[in-house]
Amino acid sequence: MSLKGDIDPIIRHAQPDDAAALAQPMCELGYETTKSEMQMRVERIATDERYRTFVAVRDNKVCGMIGTLTYPSYEHNVPSGEFLPW
Repeated sequence: MSLKGDIDPIIRHAQPDDAAALAQPMCELGYETTKSEMQMRVERIATDERYRTFVAVRDNKVCGMIGTLTYPSYEHNVPSGEFLPW
């Protein structure tokens, strides 16, 4: 249900240019980082097929992020996974 004035965010894959927007919340969560460090991490994670990183964008600003990770499982015949939010 939408309320008057609500704006749905756009969800898309994270891009290296999102690094500055992602660095600040990481610092607020206690993970000190710089824009260049965050850009390096986003680029490195993007090359690992087990990870996916998505950002929410509202008014042309990144307002949220979630990562996913899949990995083999001892308990099941199919991969397991995790959500990695901030």
